[in-house]
Amino acid sequence: MFNRPLTEDYYYANLQWKVLSFKQGINHQSLNNIFDQVLRLLSHHSKVLVVRFDLHLFDQANNNTLISNFTKQLKKQIQRKYSKRVGFAWARERTTEEKAPHYHYAVFVNGHKINKSHSIYNIVKIICEKLGALHHYFPENGFYNIKRGNLKDIQRVLVRLSYLAKNETKDTLSNHAANYQTSRLIAHELTNPFTS
Repeated sequence: MFNRPLTEDYYYANLQWKVLSFKQGINHQSLNNIFDQVLRLLSHHSKVLVVRFDLHLFDQANNNTLISNFTKQLKKQIQRKYSKRVGFAWARERTTEEKAPHYHYAVFVNGHKINKSHSIYNIVKIICEKLGALHHYFPENGFYNIKRGNLKDIQRVLVRLSYLAKNETKDTLSNHAANYQTSRLIAHELTNPFTS
């Protein structure tokens, strides 16, 4: 039988949310940055598609150059085909048993322009093949269509994305590589993402 993951309360934007609970806690700055990007995109678009996937490096890397190149190409392809506003968040992890790090990744796009994950997954596959040093993994139920003002849907995606902010298994072996990164979208000043 599948056990439901443990959650805890987290306060963001003067509201109480549920996030995943971990023994070593979560990185609050990273979690706030992730929440910011989702909600800022919702301030521009009443529908947002959130797509989760993982990337595994074939070889050891002491920096995030490869993931930065991947991100640039992903944004460029999505902007060219679908939408100019693209948000993202990733977390770098590596256990002591792993030779190379892996990344948990989420991308956020205008849900009016694209509402199916397979289009994003196809772009990810092509970029991984082109770069040749990354393997992609697409988890089950790895995408969400959320609407501005629908707090239930927003909550579902935020609890899923809180996994990226966990302190456990972050890559402590590479001293010069950041373990978290998000885009820097700016909110639409006149639109509240919590109301329709």
